[in-house]
Amino acid sequence: FSSTEIEQMEFEILKILDWRVNPPTALSFANEYLKLFLATGAINPNERDAISNIAGDQIFQAITDSDFVGFAASRIAFTAICNATTMLVDVKIPNVLQVELLPQPLENQLLGCILPNS
Repeated sequence: FSSTEIEQMEFEILKILDWRVNPPTALSFANEYLKLFLATGAINPNERDAISNIAGDQIFQAITDSDFVGFAASRIAFTAICNATTMLVDVKIPNVLQVELLPQPLENQLLGCILPNS
């Protein structure tokens, strides 16, 4: 196929989809992180549900706040999961996962969404 033919086919696909293509959301990243933590035994199903609820609230607050526009959805999700996890259970997120994923100002801002006086 030529590059022109590929571009034409991509355009046809986008027209059929009415251009409804979106990147992964913070909530979809959070769900994937929770699946990983559950699969590794770091949390149990009850903890997953509680963490998901709190993290979901934090994510919703973050995505409706213009201060978070510059942050990747994956970072917002991971920070919200870490915040919720530390609030609910004694789960230690492995240090290797925290490297470069948890910028301290973002963590503090998200934690402040749920715990404004902390």
